[in-house]
Amino acid sequence: MTPKTIITQIKKELKKNGEISPKKHIQLFLLKDTLKTYSEAERLLNENGFMMSFNGGKTLGQNPMLKVKLDNLKMIIKLIKEILDDVEENDDTDDFIANLLK
Repeated sequence: MTPKTIITQIKKELKKNGEISPKKHIQLFLLKDTLKTYSEAERLLNENGFMMSFNGGKTLGQNPMLKVKLDNLKMIIKLIKEILDDVEENDDTDDFIANLLK
């Protein structure tokens, strides 16, 4: 799913419970930005691999984008939980969250 698709799906889920608060709009903006950063880090990892050479090829180490990707994934999960904290939990909500994180 693209970041835009994920945000659209979350907005639909939130609207089932009424209007979206200004706080939720800010959280959605942060989520969209975090999703874009995550996607870019994943793209760069796929291009360059998990290991990189540094210092003119003298040192081999982990691609810094791996940490960026993992940190953003943690933030994405946290934001989704915060955004959906008001949504009444049921089996549909659990399926919805699981589908977002695929």
